[in-house]
Amino acid sequence: MRRSPKIFLLALALINLSIGAAEAQNNEIFGTWVSVDEEEIMYLEPRSVGFNEHTVCTPKSPFPQSLEFRVKISCANFYFEGEKTIRAFEETKMFGAKYIAPNNLEITFGSEGEPVLYRRFSD
Repeated sequence: MRRSPKIFLLALALINLSIGAAEAQNNEIFGTWVSVDEEEIMYLEPRSVGFNEHTVCTPKSPFPQSLEFRVKISCANFYFEGEKTIRAFEETKMFGAKYIAPNNLEITFGSEGEPVLYRRFSD
């Protein structure tokens, strides 16, 4: 039985559309966020998350293509001493992100951490 190239192209187009939609959907979660108490700034990117000026965390692979996820991340604080970079306080924790509205994100940090509400940062 010979398969129609049109069906193959249609299937390929649908797969690309669904992947593109997932990526576009997940892009909403990335950016600069500030906790509602304005104590902490968070930089959420596809392959890392940073807190304030010193803490950088990375998952083993890019964050899932979803508006809600929970993954293990490896974190460390970085400090500069002259031309030397010091890496300290390394730990692995659970990190959860849940996009709850266009300008609101709920974050859990640690295995039993209470959710903290963040809002999108704007100058």
